[in-house]
Amino acid sequence: MLLVELRKLVGRPRTWVTIALLAGLPTLVAVFLRVTGVGPRPGQGPAFLAQVLSNGALFPAAALALILPVFLPVAVAVLAGDADSPGSLGIAISEAVEDAATRDDTHYSLGSVLNHVLLHQTVIGLELKAQLEQAGIEPDVLVACVGGGSNFGGFTFPLLAEKLAGRRSTRVVAVEPTAAPTLTEGRFDYDLGDQAGMTPLMPMYTLGHDFIPAPIHAGGLRYHGDSPLVSLLRKEDHIEAVAYPQSKIFEAAVQFARTEGILPAPEPAHAIRAVIDEALRCKEEGRSETIVFNLCGHGHFDLKAYEDYLSGNLLDV
Repeated sequence: MLLVELRKLVGRPRTWVTIALLAGLPTLVAVFLRVTGVGPRPGQGPAFLAQVLSNGALFPAAALALILPVFLPVAVAVLAGDADSPGSLGIAISEAVEDAATRDDTHYSLGSVLNHVLLHQTVIGLELKAQLEQAGIEPDVLVACVGGGSNFGGFTFPLLAEKLAGRRSTRVVAVEPTAAPTLTEGRFDYDLGDQAGMTPLMPMYTLGHDFIPAPIHAGGLRYHGDSPLVSLLRKEDHIEAVAYPQSKIFEAAVQFARTEGILPAPEPAHAIRAVIDEALRCKEEGRSETIVFNLCGHGHFDLKAYEDYLSGNLLDV
């Protein structure tokens, strides 16, 4: 982890700017003293200052000693990292793994991204499949939000298996935020699952494991990559992907709340936005389709986000 942090530190342009300032300022101070004659002439004044002014080699060291008490705290603050960073799920995973690795009584279990997690989550899709069969409904479109992939995979995989077997023609749509457009704008590559590099490399659509998404309200979708299974399905065009800014998401969420009496969380509101757009498409085309989506969370703890939207303070980033 130390090597990862050092690589990040060296890769920041501001690191080199700070080093250049630390190296250049003592010389500038020394030149200033020599040219302006502000200090005493050689052989005069305090012994230390006289030595400095008569020996050019001591100029930088003396100047550095003078400015360090003022400049070093600033330099340390700049190099310490992003104090105002909004964080990410990748950072959260790194912190959790590091904490668990240093404790004998603690273990860490990743709750998304990894393929086996998605397979555990398919209990959702199996229940959906049973309910659809009981109701005699054949879905035309499945929609779910996607961050790391557990919600999306768990909801869609049982029906996707039948689609891959040729028994269904259901369209499957993954919805993500434009602030973290992994499936819509990312590259398919081997990448780490966390920022510090403590997880194995995985083949996935990724924005880079050091990517920090903008601080949107859908915190569960602020991830740089996607599950290898979901990524492969997208790469082979078995699923579709769309992305929306959060203003469009909350517009759909408010419409849904006023229509259905249910306040959705920002994450499933992404799916709601796509469902509304799919319904509008059907209306324009004069088609009748069954659209099924996963309302995976309520918004009772997201009232500040709704307040920001309704007061006009919600930004698209």
